[in-house]
Amino acid sequence: MKKTQNWIVVLGLNNLFTLKLQRQSLNSKAQNIFAQKLVGITDSDFYDSFCIENIKGNFRLKYKISQNIYNLRLLYYIKTTLGYGRVLKLESKKLAFFIITDRNILKELIFPIFDKYLLYSSKYFSYLRFKEVWCILENNNLTTIQKNKAIEKLLNTSLFGPNEISSPAISYLSENSNIESIKSSLSMYWLSGYIEGKGKFLTISKSKKDKIIFNVVFEISTSKDKLLLILIKRLLNITSKIIIEDQIFCLKTTDSDCVSIKNIIYIFSLKAFKFKGMKSLHFKLWKKAFFYNNININPKKVEKIHKILLKLNKTMPY
Repeated sequence: MKKTQNWIVVLGLNNLFTLKLQRQSLNSKAQNIFAQKLVGITDSDFYDSFCIENIKGNFRLKYKISQNIYNLRLLYYIKTTLGYGRVLKLESKKLAFFIITDRNILKELIFPIFDKYLLYSSKYFSYLRFKEVWCILENNNLTTIQKNKAIEKLLNTSLFGPNEISSPAISYLSENSNIESIKSSLSMYWLSGYIEGKGKFLTISKSKKDKIIFNVVFEISTSKDKLLLILIKRLLNITSKIIIEDQIFCLKTTDSDCVSIKNIIYIFSLKAFKFKGMKSLHFKLWKKAFFYNNININPKKVEKIHKILLKLNKTMPY
């Protein structure tokens, strides 16, 4: 046997046996941290991560993480740590995907993670449906026609119940909840994964009295989960209000609020919360821009970093 990154890899044996050993190691601290980050990355995905596809009359399940092709590093980090899955590239759309389709692997490797650490976004309900379809497909007492009818009926029902908007992991919280309740409910490991997908580290230039000035900006947005954004705002001690831009809820803070920016820098510089993909480079440059803009004033260095970040954010717009 060979032990790699706390996952046990069995050489030359059946994959399912390997997965059972991997599952036993999920209780290790490192794997619990990874699992929470993976849930955060999944929550942040712009696309549906729990895909139910009908291919020529046969339903297929696909767990999928989508990223800009520039951020392959994050997808390979997930693949290496899980010890399973494929990374596919769609060059024409500058997209890449980490994918698992094998139903046995979903059962042994993916479901235990998402059952233990609930999704905080509305994707929670998509995951429940995904598992329901898995149960139908695994039911040997049903014919293929019966399975297809049951799945089609399920897909034609609303994803949300009448009072279901937020995941049960946070639905009992509100914008007025005390900070201790929010801290005990929202995992910072999850948040590092969520920001890995949705967070933006920016610098913005403005002309003022024949002079160019720069602002260091942190931004995070969502189309559906306003409550989640409110809780993140409270957790990171951000004072600015959530605004709506093109029907998207958006939270922005700049270095005019140095306390919140310093808080973000402190938290995500800690080893446990460091970003794993290309967002780590964005964050590193952004930290330097803040330093040269507010502490060791050096406009030329800020301008240089600003130009680099502009290029990087055009390469990876989300």
